[in-house]
Order: sequence, then C-alpha cells, then structure tokens
Amino acid sequence: MLRCLVIPIEENNIFISTDENNRPKAAYLDLTAWALKNPKYEETHMIKQSLPKEVREKMTDEEKKAMPILGGLRPANFEALNGASTCDAPFAQAQNLNDLPF
Repeated sequence: MLRCLVIPIEENNIFISTDENNRPKAAYLDLTAWALKNPKYEETHMIKQSLPKEVREKMTDEEKKAMPILGGLRPANFEALNGASTCDAPFAQAQNLNDLPF
C-alpha cells in the first residue's frame, strides 16, 4: 500500500520552479514567522504560510486565524554544543577595498 498526500498547486499558492528545459524542478511554499505575544514551550514565533496580498485581502479575520500553524521557532542554544565553535574556518581579510564599485 502506498500512502500519499496530494495537494493542489495553484489553489494552495505553491510555486513550481523549472529547469533550463522548462521541466518542473522543485516546489516552494512561502512562509512567514509571526512573533508570539505569550510564548509557550520556549518558542517565540509561529510559522504560517505567506499568501499573496490579493488572496489575503479577500480572507476574513476568522479565515486568517484558522490557517494552520506549520511550525515554530525558538532561540538557538549554542551552550548545548559543548563549547564547540560554530565556525572553525580561519577569518580572511578583504583585500583592495578601494577597488569596490560602490
């Protein structure tokens, strides 16, 4: 038995990118993070789908609130890395800064 989930693309504002031969390559969902007024479970933000302005303006407040929460965010805990550096690569100094076009 094959279990699957089928989601209509256009009706759910999913963006399909294509390769150089115009063949479907990947599907993307625009997301946005909303700050929580009363954070729970150490999460400070919730993730919801970001909709185009014209779609969002047609929705009622109840429809906007009923949109599913897709995830949450919490501050990174670098102490949990046991003191490991997040980047061990050597720092390289930029050269010839006077040659920049801006």
